Amino acid sequence: MKARHTAVVEINKALALQQVVQYKCHRPEITLLYQLVNQYFSVFEEALTEQDKRLPKYVVREFDNFLCYGRLRAWL
Repeated sequence: MKARHTAVVEINKALALQQVVQYKCHRPEITLLYQLVNQYFSVFEEALTEQDKRLPKYVVREFDNFLCYGRLRAWL
């Protein structure tokens, strides 16, 4: 019974190590979504302003954070 438990533990360690080795950094700045938001979000905000409308602050903040993360990744 103890040998089986030890084998399971060793398999789990091996799988965890394999996942760490295979980790690939996410790069949102190269995705189509990021590029579209980066290019057109300010245009969209301006169009809303011309209609005397605006997005809620939390929505603007989320888009800014999304874009900022991609720009920060470019600096690293």
